[in-house]
Amino acid sequence: LRTPYRIDIMQPQYYTINSIHDLFDISQMDIMTLVERAKELGLHDPKFPPKEKLAS
Repeated sequence: LRTPYRIDIMQPQYYTINSIHDLFDISQMDIMTLVERAKELGLHDPKFPPKEKLAS
């Protein structure tokens, strides 16, 4: 939620779950509260430079 995203670059990190039970645990979380907290914290520094705009 806090990592700037560039659609033209393969993302350097992906997340996996260890078991199907992890999905149940995630489904029980208050996701919107976590989203609001992430917004408050702001984005992490980007790992790649901004894409150069060719035309406007």
